[in-house]
Amino acid sequence: MSHVAIAGLPGGEGPVPEALADRLRRARAVFVADPGGTAARRLAEAGVVPQPLPGGAMRDGAGPDALVGSLRAAACGGEAILVVDAALPVLALDEHPSFAELVRIMARLRDPDDGCPWDLEQTHESLRPNMIEEAYEVVEAIDHADDHEIAEELGDVLLQIAFHSQMAAEAGTFTIDDVSAGIVSKLVFRHPHIFGDIEAGTAEETLARWDQLKRVEKPHRDSVLDGIPPGLPSLMAAQKISRRVVAAGFEWQDTEGVFVKLAEELAELRETENGSPEAAEEIGDILFTVVNLARHYGVDAETALLGMNEKFSRRWRSMEAVAGDDGRRIGAYGAEGLEGLWEQAKRAERADNEQGDR
Repeated sequence: MSHVAIAGLPGGEGPVPEALADRLRRARAVFVADPGGTAARRLAEAGVVPQPLPGGAMRDGAGPDALVGSLRAAACGGEAILVVDAALPVLALDEHPSFAELVRIMARLRDPDDGCPWDLEQTHESLRPNMIEEAYEVVEAIDHADDHEIAEELGDVLLQIAFHSQMAAEAGTFTIDDVSAGIVSKLVFRHPHIFGDIEAGTAEETLARWDQLKRVEKPHRDSVLDGIPPGLPSLMAAQKISRRVVAAGFEWQDTEGVFVKLAEELAELRETENGSPEAAEEIGDILFTVVNLARHYGVDAETALLGMNEKFSRRWRSMEAVAGDDGRRIGAYGAEGLEGLWEQAKRAERADNEQGDR
């Protein structure tokens, strides 16, 4: 059976440790990223003849699976090992390490004596942008319906959790076990219809009970609006505000009431001057009302607007392509010409959709 692994050479210019050299000599294939580098020279001095990594493993965009696949193909029933210039133990790449291994590696990276300089410099505050970025990349992967990409991006989010937990453990404030215990307790407490003797009811009733139990958990909050992160995207924050006040009973009797409110806000906007503070306020009222309308229709407003952004961008790029085929700049068409290109892009999109449904 084939095995693949990664091994690090201890720093310096000295000989390769004999135990590692012996394993490398018995391996079916040994690879280095840089055939002319220090690692290749030290291996040669130890009687190990390394090979350059296969091209497919080094191409732009190649992920860990491509690397493991290339190494496994070279193993041919034996062992293929990638050697790097780093103080690493021999790590199997074709096994599934446990979560505990991630925690161990994170602690190793933060070792104050010989950890990674970059990792050691990080703080909760410096990693804040990383957490936001990784979360958005998960969402993008979900939008792409790519399971492999989702798994990879979730791993990046998990890394952020392990990173913050390790820093907290060093400071003596909490550990990764505290993080896990906290969410386990929360899930059990907020699902009494699963772990207790309360009837489940409908999904809406379950959600309302969830919000009630959250308030029990956090009695120090003076308002039902406390705890909504100020950094949320505006549409998402509006949805949370709307849902919480509705749970407190502040709601239109039916969807028609929301339409009446929207018409009222639009009429008030018409009475304002362009660019005025009053106009900005009325636009905000309109957007908030539309968020409530989306809630009544069971639609996530953030996702709906994202879909519209993507649809508009797709059609506009189609218009630019048609203009390019005509040898013209998109700005040379004028309003009427652009409207014609827009309708053409819509027709082409509908035709593509109909073709895909067949």
